Amino acid sequence: MIQIIRILLAEQLAKISWKQADLARATGVRPTTISSLCNEQANQIRFVHLDQICAVLDCDVGKILVREAESTTREERISTLFALAHGAYIRMLQHEQAGDAVEVKYHSGVIDAYAKVAKGFFGIDTKLFWDTVAKRG
Repeated sequence: MIQIIRILLAEQLAKISWKQADLARATGVRPTTISSLCNEQANQIRFVHLDQICAVLDCDVGKILVREAESTTREERISTLFALAHGAYIRMLQHEQAGDAVEVKYHSGVIDAYAKVAKGFFGIDTKLFWDTVAKRG
Protein backbone atom coordinates (compact mmCIF):
# COMPACT_ATOMS: atom_id res chain seq x y z
CA MET A 1 0.00 0.00 0.00
CA ILE A 2 1.28 3.45 -0.90
CA GLN A 3 1.75 5.97 1.91
CA ILE A 4 1.33 9.70 1.36
CA ILE A 5 1.98 12.71 3.55
CA ARG A 6 -1.13 14.78 4.25
CA ILE A 7 -1.10 18.40 5.39
CA LEU A 8 -3.79 18.94 8.01
CA LEU A 9 -3.29 22.66 8.48
CA ALA A 10 -6.85 23.58 7.41
CA GLU A 11 -8.25 21.24 10.06
CA GLN A 12 -6.02 22.78 12.74
CA LEU A 13 -7.16 26.28 11.78
CA ALA A 14 -10.82 25.23 11.83
CA LYS A 15 -10.42 23.92 15.39
CA ILE A 16 -9.46 27.39 16.60
CA SER A 17 -11.74 29.30 14.19
CA TRP A 18 -8.84 30.99 12.39
CA LYS A 19 -8.69 31.96 8.77
CA GLN A 20 -5.62 31.47 6.62
CA ALA A 21 -5.00 35.22 6.75
CA ASP A 22 -4.90 35.08 10.56
CA LEU A 23 -2.16 32.47 10.43
CA ALA A 24 -0.24 34.36 7.76
CA ARG A 25 -0.26 37.52 9.90
CA ALA A 26 0.70 35.66 13.08
CA THR A 27 3.58 33.72 11.48
CA GLY A 28 4.86 36.12 8.85
CA VAL A 29 4.54 33.33 6.28
CA ARG A 30 3.20 34.53 2.91
CA PRO A 31 -0.55 34.06 2.46
CA THR A 32 0.02 32.11 -0.78
CA THR A 33 2.23 29.66 1.10
CA ILE A 34 -0.38 29.23 3.83
CA SER A 35 -3.05 28.74 1.16
CA SER A 36 -1.07 26.05 -0.68
CA LEU A 37 -0.50 24.23 2.62
CA CYS A 38 -4.16 24.48 3.66
CA ASN A 39 -5.30 23.20 0.26
CA GLU A 40 -2.71 20.39 0.33
CA GLN A 41 -1.22 21.71 -2.91
CA ALA A 42 2.30 22.17 -1.56
CA ASN A 43 4.93 19.64 -2.62
CA GLN A 44 7.47 21.02 -0.18
CA ILE A 45 7.56 23.01 3.04
CA ARG A 46 10.38 25.01 4.55
CA PHE A 47 11.31 23.88 8.06
CA VAL A 48 11.35 27.48 9.25
CA HIS A 49 7.71 27.89 8.10
CA LEU A 50 6.70 24.64 9.74
CA ASP A 51 8.40 25.74 12.95
CA GLN A 52 6.66 29.15 12.87
CA ILE A 53 3.27 27.54 12.24
CA CYS A 54 3.72 25.01 15.04
CA ALA A 55 4.87 27.74 17.44
CA VAL A 56 1.86 29.94 16.72
CA LEU A 57 -0.61 27.04 16.86
CA ASP A 58 1.16 25.60 19.91
CA CYS A 59 1.28 22.12 18.41
CA ASP A 60 3.71 19.44 17.32
CA VAL A 61 4.55 18.75 13.68
CA GLY A 62 2.47 15.55 13.90
CA LYS A 63 -0.70 17.66 14.18
CA ILE A 64 0.11 19.34 10.85
CA LEU A 65 1.78 16.56 8.83
CA VAL A 66 0.59 12.96 8.91
CA ARG A 67 1.51 9.91 6.87
CA GLU A 68 -1.40 7.73 5.81
CA ALA A 69 -2.46 5.21 3.22
CA GLU A 70 -3.41 6.61 -0.17
CA SER A 71 -7.06 6.05 -0.96
CA THR A 72 -6.69 5.18 -4.66
CA THR A 73 -6.08 1.62 -5.74
CA ARG A 74 -3.33 0.43 -8.05
CA GLU A 75 -5.91 -0.19 -10.78
CA GLU A 76 -7.25 3.36 -10.47
CA ARG A 77 -3.74 4.80 -10.79
CA ILE A 78 -3.01 2.64 -13.85
CA SER A 79 -6.34 3.61 -15.42
CA THR A 80 -5.60 7.30 -14.86
CA LEU A 81 -2.16 6.88 -16.39
CA PHE A 82 -3.62 5.23 -19.50
CA ALA A 83 -6.30 7.94 -19.79
CA LEU A 84 -3.70 10.72 -19.64
CA ALA A 85 -1.53 8.95 -22.20
CA HIS A 86 -4.51 8.35 -24.48
CA GLY A 87 -5.36 12.06 -24.37
CA ALA A 88 -1.79 12.86 -25.45
CA TYR A 89 -2.08 10.19 -28.17
CA ILE A 90 -5.26 11.79 -29.57
CA ARG A 91 -3.56 15.21 -29.61
CA MET A 92 -0.53 13.64 -31.31
CA LEU A 93 -2.75 12.21 -34.06
CA GLN A 94 -4.49 15.56 -34.54
CA HIS A 95 -1.16 17.33 -34.95
CA GLU A 96 0.05 14.58 -37.26
CA GLN A 97 -2.96 15.18 -39.53
CA ALA A 98 -2.25 18.91 -39.41
CA GLY A 99 1.39 18.28 -40.37
CA ASP A 100 2.81 19.83 -37.19
CA ALA A 101 5.92 17.69 -36.62
CA VAL A 102 7.05 19.66 -33.56
CA GLU A 103 3.79 19.00 -31.69
CA VAL A 104 3.78 15.35 -32.80
CA LYS A 105 7.26 14.93 -31.34
CA TYR A 106 6.23 16.71 -28.14
CA HIS A 107 3.15 14.53 -27.55
CA SER A 108 5.10 11.41 -28.46
CA GLY A 109 7.59 12.40 -25.75
CA VAL A 110 4.76 12.88 -23.27
CA ILE A 111 3.49 9.37 -23.99
CA ASP A 112 7.04 8.01 -23.65
CA ALA A 113 7.25 9.65 -20.22
CA TYR A 114 3.96 8.03 -19.19
CA ALA A 115 5.27 4.70 -20.51
CA LYS A 116 8.38 5.04 -18.33
CA VAL A 117 6.19 5.69 -15.29
CA ALA A 118 4.06 2.65 -16.18
CA LYS A 119 7.17 0.47 -16.50
CA GLY A 120 8.90 1.83 -13.39
CA PHE A 121 5.95 1.84 -11.02
CA PHE A 122 3.74 -0.90 -12.39
CA GLY A 123 6.06 -3.12 -14.46
CA ILE A 124 4.08 -2.56 -17.67
CA ASP A 125 6.10 -3.24 -20.83
CA THR A 126 6.67 -0.09 -22.94
CA LYS A 127 5.44 -1.62 -26.21
CA LEU A 128 2.37 -3.04 -24.48
CA PHE A 129 1.72 0.39 -22.96
CA TRP A 130 1.90 2.13 -26.37
CA ASP A 131 -0.29 -0.56 -27.99
CA THR A 132 -2.90 -0.25 -25.25
CA VAL A 133 -2.91 3.57 -25.46
CA ALA A 134 -3.36 3.43 -29.24
CA LYS A 135 -6.25 0.95 -29.00
CA ARG A 136 -8.06 2.77 -26.19
CA GLY A 137 -10.96 4.87 -27.37
